[in-house]
Amino acid sequence: MNKKFIRKIKEKIKIYFYNSGYYFLKRCLLSQKKNFNTMNEKVKMCFIIQRIEIFPSVQSIFEYMCLDARYDVTLLVLPRFDHATNKINVNTIEQNLKFASQIANGAEVINSYDDQKKKFKRLEDYKFDFIFLGLPYQREYPMEYKFANLSKISRVCYVPYGSSYADGKEMIRTSFTTQLLTFVDYIFCDCIKTYKYCQSKLKYCQNADGKRIVYNIGYPRFDLITYDERKGKKNKTFLWIPRWTTPADDNEKSTFLMYKDFLLNYFSNNAELSLIIRPHPLMFDNYIKKGYLTREDVEKYKNQVKSLKNVMFDENCSYRSSFVQSDCLIADYSSIVIEFLLMGKPVIYLSDVRKIETTIANAFYVSKNVQETKEYIKQLAKGEDGKRQNRLDVLKATIYKKGTCKRIADVLNKI
Repeated sequence: MNKKFIRKIKEKIKIYFYNSGYYFLKRCLLSQKKNFNTMNEKVKMCFIIQRIEIFPSVQSIFEYMCLDARYDVTLLVLPRFDHATNKINVNTIEQNLKFASQIANGAEVINSYDDQKKKFKRLEDYKFDFIFLGLPYQREYPMEYKFANLSKISRVCYVPYGSSYADGKEMIRTSFTTQLLTFVDYIFCDCIKTYKYCQSKLKYCQNADGKRIVYNIGYPRFDLITYDERKGKKNKTFLWIPRWTTPADDNEKSTFLMYKDFLLNYFSNNAELSLIIRPHPLMFDNYIKKGYLTREDVEKYKNQVKSLKNVMFDENCSYRSSFVQSDCLIADYSSIVIEFLLMGKPVIYLSDVRKIETTIANAFYVSKNVQETKEYIKQLAKGEDGKRQNRLDVLKATIYKKGTCKRIADVLNKI
């Protein structure tokens, strides 16, 4: 038999084993008894708040369950992980607690950190039936709340904090970590790409309820989207969301350095238009850390923005108000771009679209350089929107239909 053919077969067997057999064996070896609720009690739900800006991924589920008598809902508030120091910053918990109290809607709010004892609280006594993670990255959680520990006391659920509609396999692999796939009980995927990836890993595995782990029944973030009928509307307010990466990062690239001066100059010369700048929360720290900018450079740029009446920085925790205020998005690769598109508004896309589903890519104004971007801005500002029908075509897809919160609640209620 041909040696090359044999090697190919061996490689396929190896991949097959890693994709499904690895997780099947690992989950069997690490399986733990769960703290099951009795049939007569309310289902106890816990939603983790750590990064405020990603809470929209589960917000519609949370709000739905707060109004459903079958559920007893809790918000567990954690401090943020500081990427500059690679440590959890307990000083950030106050801001998160304030946010939790604002959205609680009758749900109990738990401060996870005991400031007097200087340690995180044990969760065993709360007897949660389900815990919704915020992030898939175990290193960003306190030691007490590692996924293995959470899986011993509750069923662990995960909704992706951003959509992978534009991701290749490597990016998806980074987002669905080995720790997550080992201990999660329910994954509610955002798109067919992540569903196929997770299913390839977990198709032979069962969760604590003896059921399948991976579901593709819609993305809860899309429940929050309000469609804007824009036929013939002029686009006066533009939102720019540069990515956090530098030219040296092995990741989707940011166009911040290329566009930062051009956009300020353009909008300063076109006072009838407005620009909102909302960098990724990690961008400036990453640029300073990597030596692309100094703190003085950042302050100088922010002062330039302040000096212009029609340009502003959005540094709020949530991006949703800027989405509502703006008419058009100027974007690098980002998981939130799809949400803006589903609002019915035009998107000038500055990144590669080869990994994006054709229907979605065709709905973007794809720009390869500054000059093309300038022409798209001028065109859209006049109300000339040739991609409107393409955006309507995207909305026809079933995956973008609303009501995901109810579908997820129904899955979890049938235990």
